[in-house]
Amino acid sequence: MKPPKPKSIANYLTATDNSLQSLVETAYSLQTLNQIVLSQFTPDFTEHCVVMCYHQGILTLGVANAAWGTKLRYDLPTLKFKLAALPEFAELTDIKYKIAPELFQPEQPSVHSKLKISAENADLICEAAANITNEKLKIALAKLADRNNEKNVEFN
Repeated sequence: MKPPKPKSIANYLTATDNSLQSLVETAYSLQTLNQIVLSQFTPDFTEHCVVMCYHQGILTLGVANAAWGTKLRYDLPTLKFKLAALPEFAELTDIKYKIAPELFQPEQPSVHSKLKISAENADLICEAAANITNEKLKIALAKLADRNNEKNVEFN
């Protein structure tokens, strides 16, 4: 059996079943619920918790690690009481949480693009390389010393 042909974006945007529209509406509602829930926490906790799902009266929260999960577990009865009083959570029956560290991983900057050395250290590397006879090592040290200089470093 052949896999179906991929559809263009235009097919989804003009679809009569509005599947894309319902997805966008769900995303907006989760964002709103997230803001409401996080307003109930202290500022330090808001960085480590996010609304993952609200379905059939069950609110699922994601936490960064087990330590924040434990803190949330102690605050769940109070949180449930506060949220049940709000009209957005009138049907709230339970609050669950999942440890989801992947939701809170900071973006890792490119290591190679961020490494810099001071001009003083570059000079020290140049001095050390001047006394080295191994050409490959001399070239590698020149590249290292040249990392944050616009001019090319050469050893005689």
